This record gives sequence, structure tokens and C-alpha cells, in this order.
Amino acid sequence: MKSILSTSNAWRQGKGLYSTKVLGGSRYSQDKNRKQFVVFCGHVSIIFALFNSTQIARADVLEIDASGARWIAGGPKIADRPFGPITVSVEAGRLANGASIPAEYIETVATLSERYDISPALIEALVWQESRWRENAVSPKGARGLAQLMPATARYLGVDPDDPIQNLEGGARYLREQLDRFDGNLEWALAAYNAGPGRVERAQGIPRIRETRIYVASIMARLALTRNQGTAKERALAVYDYSGNGEI
Repeated sequence: MKSILSTSNAWRQGKGLYSTKVLGGSRYSQDKNRKQFVVFCGHVSIIFALFNSTQIARADVLEIDASGARWIAGGPKIADRPFGPITVSVEAGRLANGASIPAEYIETVATLSERYDISPALIEALVWQESRWRENAVSPKGARGLAQLMPATARYLGVDPDDPIQNLEGGARYLREQLDRFDGNLEWALAAYNAGPGRVERAQGIPRIRETRIYVASIMARLALTRNQGTAKERALAVYDYSGNGEI
């Protein structure tokens, strides 16, 4: 299973625009039969559609205003629940020509990027999805801080989850571990970060958990929307090739 981030012209030519090394993985594919998330970037809205090889399976909309963007996506916001027909909103954040890392964390993210060979854009996208950069965020399950580390994971990593710098360190290190565990497959590594590596190993792919699939797709879409590469016209159509098994 492999993934690719590309933009309109590059995608049509079968070329990936984004460096897989920069994104934290080394795999990509041009398999036309797999589903694709297609993000049309306009001034007012983004249509975020899931395609298969022959027809549109579904379409979601990102509405953008001065305060940011809101993605209306299908599926339950309940951990570990299989697919279901209810709706959830996912905040996508401001669209900019690069990762929106808060000023107080820019140096830390740069250091962690070098230490763990993970791009700042990937760290930003993960932390945005986890906590919206709120250092005091606590999930209903007990995950804490910027990178939403569970207490057991923080103990394993030897970091204080309530210290924002240590929390970022733990999150970057844990993501690096998952990338190494799954041979650089970014989708699988993100799924493991969210649902646990055991579930990814058992599924041999992204588990059939709606929240996890939305989590992976949200981070990949944010990478596509915030990477400062190519012209504005080239960024008008960003494609995320979804390699997970089953329906999203």
C-alpha cells in the first residue's frame, strides 16, 4: 500500500509534486483503480470528493471564510466505531502558503524535524489535527497536550505530557517510530498514531474505523493544502490517493 500527494498537472502526467522524504515516507503509487480524495481549492469553497475508478462515491465541502475553513464530512465521531451514516464536522484551519506553526514552537519544530527526519509541515498537520496547538487539550480518553499523548505512551517515551516541549518531542518521536515500523508508509503510520500500531498490523492497512480514516485523510489533505510548492494554479487541484481498504 502506498500513497501519493500531487497536483493537477503533475498528477495527470503521473508525477508526484511532493517529496516523499519531506513528508516522512518513501512510497507512492499510480494505481488508477484506488480511491482518491480530490481537493478543488477556490476562493470560497473546496469540494473534497472521494472517487473510485468509475464513479463518485461521495463528496464533501470545505467552506472557507476569514476565520478559516470547516470540512463537513460523513461518519461518526466515536472512537473505534465501524462505519455509520452520521455526520461530523472537522475544523480544517486557515489555508496558507505553508504550515501555520505558532511562533513559540517554530524553533522546537525545526529541531524535531531535523532530529526525526520529519517535515515541519507534517508535524504541524499532525498537531493541528490532534489539538489545534492547544497545549492544555485533554481528550475524553485522557490523551494530553499538543500531540495528544496517552499517559501510557508518554511513560513509554519518557516525556511529561503536560510539558508542551516534551509533548511535541514525544509526538514526533512516536510518529517516527511508526514510520519506521511501517516501512515509511505515511498513511499506515498516521493510522497507528491514532488507533495504535497493533490495529494497523492486524488490518494490514488503515483499520476499518471511521474516525481513524477521517484522521488520516484530514492530515493528508492539510498537507496538500498547506505545502508551499508549485504555483497557485498547480495547487488549485490537490489529489490524495487513498490506499486504505474498504469504504471511507
